[in-house]
Amino acid sequence: MTPTRWAAFLVIGLLTACAMGPQPVSTESPDARKPPDAQSTPAVTAPSDGSVSEQLPAPTVRLIASAVELRRAGDLEASFARLERALRISPQAAEVYLELARNYQVRGDSQPARSAAERGLAYCAGSVCLELRRFLGK
Repeated sequence: MTPTRWAAFLVIGLLTACAMGPQPVSTESPDARKPPDAQSTPAVTAPSDGSVSEQLPAPTVRLIASAVELRRAGDLEASFARLERALRISPQAAEVYLELARNYQVRGDSQPARSAAERGLAYCAGSVCLELRRFLGK
């Protein structure tokens, strides 16, 4: 074997070995690798009455707050869209059902409003329960 062939064989062998070698395993948790703004943080702001569960993910809180602003601005369709997205993220968030009920009420749909409020009662705690009960007249 000529020295040139031998060198080419060696380079190809080394490149193959490097490409197939073990990959380093991260010891960080998956959340630690996310950028800070992508990490889920507890809720600290309220959509309408000053009380949002501290257990809701930040994206859900932002969507609820946005839905409330849109409803106040008169854009119910966009508000409903935000709340539907919030439900996909947090399907057991009573706060979302309460805001859905309020949207339906503003639109004049009393039966869907009651249904949304009743569904929210299955997941509520604290002041959200009081708001849902008040909404239902209980």
